[in-house]
Amino acid sequence: MPQKIRWGILGPGKIARKFAHDLQFSNHGYLYALASRSASRIESFQKDFSVARQYLDYEELLQDPDVDVVYIATPHSHHYPWILRCLEYGKAVLCEKPICINAAQVREVIRKQQETGLFVMEALWTRFLPAYIHLRKELDNQILDITSITADFCYYSPRGAVPRVYEPHLAGGSLLDIGIYPLFLALDLMGPPVGLQATGWVDQGVDVRMTTTLQYDQGRSAMLYSDVQSATRMDAIIRLPEKVYVIPHQWHKMDEYLVVEDQRTTRHEVAKIGWGYFHEIEHVHQCLSQGLSQSPLFPLSQSLQLAHYMDAIRHELSLIYPEAIEKI
Repeated sequence: MPQKIRWGILGPGKIARKFAHDLQFSNHGYLYALASRSASRIESFQKDFSVARQYLDYEELLQDPDVDVVYIATPHSHHYPWILRCLEYGKAVLCEKPICINAAQVREVIRKQQETGLFVMEALWTRFLPAYIHLRKELDNQILDITSITADFCYYSPRGAVPRVYEPHLAGGSLLDIGIYPLFLALDLMGPPVGLQATGWVDQGVDVRMTTTLQYDQGRSAMLYSDVQSATRMDAIIRLPEKVYVIPHQWHKMDEYLVVEDQRTTRHEVAKIGWGYFHEIEHVHQCLSQGLSQSPLFPLSQSLQLAHYMDAIRHELSLIYPEAIEKI
């Protein structure tokens, strides 16, 4: 790898802007190239961020020999094909969540990743936040198991406000976009369940809202919610027999958590840098500098597990996307 890792971005949307903002804080990498099919979007992006190379074709960016790693920030439906194209061009990949539409696609990505030996990681940025790492270590040191988790990710976005949310051909809806966060939390902290039940509302080819219960031994459970047509505080509550951990207000971007025990509340504050994407960026830099092909903190096996349970939830909801974006 060069002294500074050179990033290329596919898709200059809202999340790519946050990513580019936080990349500026890194001493180990910088934004080198940007690709979009819209010249006006590239021009708008460049008003805020310096980019040495701009391309109106994704393939042209992948053909640039100076791009070391590609951040895929396209709509969900485009993740799988462009991961494969990146690997074909010899590029390391950080792909926005969900890494793919279904588990079969994730398995094919893993096969290609193992075949090429190139680095691939799903950009589930919450996993790399300092506060989450601190909380996870504390929970790992607890003697007693977690008895239950309640977590949600909801916001109000009526039809027409954010078109991609309601487009089946872009894999819109709540589950893949935001429901993946509470599902990640439960699986990461409690492990795979012994049972799953899901209900929700599928309207015009996308899930507007869903409720999932993960069932564990001894009656333990995780209650998970996602909704694109209702507002909420988005607290996460993690219960143990003798204490409760609370990640308040928009828990997925956490920089603090509370511990409630014996009627006492202790606040733990662990600041993040920038929007919080900085930490996954630095983790990728570390992995690349060490010659790793997968993240030790969030390997592709966890991405596959997430996809497997999202498939199970979709089955319960009878949620089927167009064949063109589901195929291998």
